[in-house]
Amino acid sequence: MAQISLALDALQEVYENRRSNGGLPTRLDLTVETLKPWLGNLCILALERSPDRMKYRLHGTKVVAVDGKDWTGRYVEDSLPTDSREEVVVPLWMAANERRPVRDRIAHPLRAGLAIDRLILPVSRNGNGEMQLITCQYFDAGASGAKLPPNLDLFAPVPMPERPPWMAQLSLAEGDKSL
Repeated sequence: MAQISLALDALQEVYENRRSNGGLPTRLDLTVETLKPWLGNLCILALERSPDRMKYRLHGTKVVAVDGKDWTGRYVEDSLPTDSREEVVVPLWMAANERRPVRDRIAHPLRAGLAIDRLILPVSRNGNGEMQLITCQYFDAGASGAKLPPNLDLFAPVPMPERPPWMAQLSLAEGDKSL
């Protein structure tokens, strides 16, 4: 639990250091390189209005390993049993609507006995008010006896592939280096 807390504290510090004048950091402020220590534990959610919904743009590899399914491209609500939607979704909307980080601990909606320690970070998608959420999730079985997938190290860095040579020639506007 202490290691989880330290990991989330470190990510929140990176986030806070990228805020300017109390505003939200943009996705460009939080590059893949900046987020490397947490990559497998991250999910990125796109917010949609009318109706209010969230869609996974990215479902981190370690989250997929624990959840047992990659929900990228699907709506958050569709990934959850009806009885756990409120516990999962309300803090996400709180972070978005209040434009501030939210940290919580919830029961894993798909794996009995697991808890999720989660940091929810609102970011400006492109500086024009469009918002996304970055969530960082760590899983804890505590004394429940629940098992994580074998060989899953929640704290090991995710290997980063080399950038193709052509990408280095693109400008930041053309080749978005953020998630």
